Amino acid sequence: MALTGLLVFLLADVPLWGRLLAFAVAVPLLARAGRPTDKPITDRVSTGPRYRKLTAELVRRGLLSCGISRAVLGELQRVASSPPHGHNNALYLASVALGQLVAGGELTAAAVTSWLTEAATQIGQPYREAQRTIASGLRAGARRPRKVAA
Repeated sequence: MALTGLLVFLLADVPLWGRLLAFAVAVPLLARAGRPTDKPITDRVSTGPRYRKLTAELVRRGLLSCGISRAVLGELQRVASSPPHGHNNALYLASVALGQLVAGGELTAAAVTSWLTEAATQIGQPYREAQRTIASGLRAGARRPRKVAA
C-alpha cells in the first residue's frame, strides 16, 4: 500500500505517456518477482484407491452372501424356462414374488426391474410389454411385503 502511494506521488507530475511506460515496465517486473517457481507436476501426482468394476459375477456373489440369491435366481430361472405362450405369466409371477422383497426392503425396485427386463427380453418378450408386466407385478407384490428369513 505504501509503495502504491509513493508511486502515485512520484508520478503525479509525469505526463500520461510516461506513466503508461512506467506502468508497462513495472507490472511484468513485479509479476515475475512475486511469482513462485512452478514445481514439477509429478510431485503432485497421487494414486487413489483402485475400485473393482462391478460385474454380474460380483453381483451374484453379493446376493449369495446375503441370502437373497436363491429367491432372485429362482425367479429369473422361472422367466427363462417359461414356455413360449407363458412368458408374460411367468414374468408377472416373478415380479410379484420379487416385488414382495422390494416392499420388505430386501431389494431395490430398480435392480429387480433391470434383472427381470433383461431376462424377459432374452426370451423374446417385447421390451414395453415386459416393462408394463413388471410394473404391475411389483405393485401387486408391494401389497404383501416379506423379508428373507435369517
